[in-house]
Amino acid sequence: MTIETIVRPLSERPTFQAAQQQRRDNELQFEVTANVLDLPTGSYRAEADAVHVFATDIDVLAAWLYEKRGHVTTHDTGYGVTVWTLHTTAGADPGVVGCRVLVSVPLVSGEPVMQEIRDVVMELQFAVAIGADERKWMRFRAREGAVACAESYGLGVDYVREVLVDAS
Repeated sequence: MTIETIVRPLSERPTFQAAQQQRRDNELQFEVTANVLDLPTGSYRAEADAVHVFATDIDVLAAWLYEKRGHVTTHDTGYGVTVWTLHTTAGADPGVVGCRVLVSVPLVSGEPVMQEIRDVVMELQFAVAIGADERKWMRFRAREGAVACAESYGLGVDYVREVLVDAS
């Protein structure tokens, strides 16, 4: 694992006050979304770039997935624990896109997970895998089908291309 240090000129760095204001804005967007849509909040931490929700119950992730859609990723920690993370956005009104919301739930590896959540992970992996190999696009009838599937889970074309570059 390598750590890369990026040094930016002071003129490009957000001021402390600007970062704190963005954090407060994100927290407000998150709280309004959770209250209006009656979503569980678990334990959360608002940052300038996103709101991180930490829960011990997969039902918290399922509730956010049902209401807000998004895509789910998994990460095996190597210690018998898999972290499931929903990548979505705040915003209680239709068409309103708020800050990024990351809902994470650690589960014992191999623990049963609702099929609806597993389907989101599998369809996303399938769409990305299909897009990574032009010979497999025919299974989706066209690359556009793979991209449409990924987009239905909140991933744009640019993200899919980014993932495909990393996957190859």
